[in-house]
Amino acid sequence: MNKMIMTLFARTPVHVGAGNSVGAVDSPVQRERHTRIPIIPGSSLKGVLADLWSEDYEKVKEKLVRKEGSDSAWLFGNESDKNAA
Repeated sequence: MNKMIMTLFARTPVHVGAGNSVGAVDSPVQRERHTRIPIIPGSSLKGVLADLWSEDYEKVKEKLVRKEGSDSAWLFGNESDKNAA
């Protein structure tokens, strides 16, 4: 497996809650347990990147359908696997 280190810059405010509250606004920021550094789960990034990829790709092509073998399926999984982390 290849690994890549990336630096991401937020152009808008970002808040990833800790998921501790039920049915209310989740205010605590999710943090790494030992260092207390704020974190963004990979599944959250995957969803955002998949959405952005689709938007940009649709500008070039009429419609993106994540079929097996397509670029977006390779990066983000098939449409049927949309909610998988």
